[in-house]
Amino acid sequence: MPTDIAALGGTVLTELARTFENFQTKAGQFFPSRNLPVKTVTVERVYGGAGIAPVVDPKKPDTFADRRQVVSESHNPIYSRESFTVDSDTLNNLRQPGTLNERYGKQYIADEIKRLVARNDLLFDFLRYQMLLGGIDYTDPRTNVHTVVSAGIPADHMIPLNSLAATWTDTANAKPIDDLEMVKLKIRTNGKVDPTHILMNSVIRSSLSRNAQVIARGESARDTGFVVYQGGELVRIAGLEVVAEDAVYEALAPATVPTATVQITDTTIAAGDDIALVIGGVSSGLYTAVDGDTKEKVAIHLNNFINGNPAMPVTATVSGDTITLTPKNPLSDQSITITKSGIIDATIAGSPLIITGGGLVRTITKMIPDDKVVVVCKEAAGEPVGRTDFVIGEHPAGPARDLVPVGRHGTPESAGGAGAGWPGRDALPVAPGLGGRGNNQVRGYSGCMLRRSR
Repeated sequence: MPTDIAALGGTVLTELARTFENFQTKAGQFFPSRNLPVKTVTVERVYGGAGIAPVVDPKKPDTFADRRQVVSESHNPIYSRESFTVDSDTLNNLRQPGTLNERYGKQYIADEIKRLVARNDLLFDFLRYQMLLGGIDYTDPRTNVHTVVSAGIPADHMIPLNSLAATWTDTANAKPIDDLEMVKLKIRTNGKVDPTHILMNSVIRSSLSRNAQVIARGESARDTGFVVYQGGELVRIAGLEVVAEDAVYEALAPATVPTATVQITDTTIAAGDDIALVIGGVSSGLYTAVDGDTKEKVAIHLNNFINGNPAMPVTATVSGDTITLTPKNPLSDQSITITKSGIIDATIAGSPLIITGGGLVRTITKMIPDDKVVVVCKEAAGEPVGRTDFVIGEHPAGPARDLVPVGRHGTPESAGGAGAGWPGRDALPVAPGLGGRGNNQVRGYSGCMLRRSR
């Protein structure tokens, strides 16, 4: 650990962050990191089919040309940033070399950095598993940043539970080995690779361990390596190595977003009557009625005022004479004030725009849910499939997905999918920022921007 920590400079914090590598989950083996000194990744997808070389007359000149189509895409990494504050007393102690407080101060900073690194690593492991489960579609409830990354998995590789004769929780009637043999054949046919691993949580593994068909195929002298138990736990099934993943993450979801409705209740509107809303200290504008106005027209005009003001903390929809207000930021409390004149009347119905409990509900979610497993090919030609730079296979569905030497989101992938999941998910491209060819991670500690790639 660096000794010159008093200044709390960016370099020192970077070195501290590198001190802590937290691998809480097992996703890294499928998405190994690669250091790239770039901010964007350009990926080329080649279309045209594997095909077969033409037979020619050696006495005639070549009239054939390579008709491949190359499509280039650029992708930015996914960024995370966190900060923490250090109180003045701690800062003063850090600047007093030779005291006992100096040691405590260093440990304080180290513990904070370790905590932030662990949180950041867990975020990227979460994103890795989202790719394994079909793709990333995640909106951070604290920042409202929306991340969408397609895993490029063919639809027929997403096998739902209801397509099977019996779910795997039915230990007497389910036929998981038959199901997995079907999945393995699909991967071999479409992906041109042999599946090697199956990811699940311990709830699913427990059901499989007690399944009648699995027990019947337990390892014997004539059938080695197909179904293997170790210490009472299932470690191989249908020739696939079992990866049990029980990691969880804390999900913060917005509480039920309250709305407020404003109703124009007077049926007779006179010219010159005024009405306005002030929401969260922001005025929606003043509407002055004109001859022929109705309460429905007033509501529409107020709706336009609200939605036309970019600083307004709410959005508005109108139905008849009623305006419904919804917070733009459901984590911020908003107040509503109505001002009116003349015979225009307006009332607020429903709850005010006040969020209780901080606006967030905490839930604990498993990285791999109880109703999903992922079957993958971990490596092809000695390189992890999540980071290959060569063609794996072609998909028989047609030229649109015929030959894909490089993956869509920072890594190459098989056009037929590098794996097939059961039930409902599979494998293996990687998002920029996760690892593979897009491994740029930017982190902030105490206001400093740090570039760090494992």
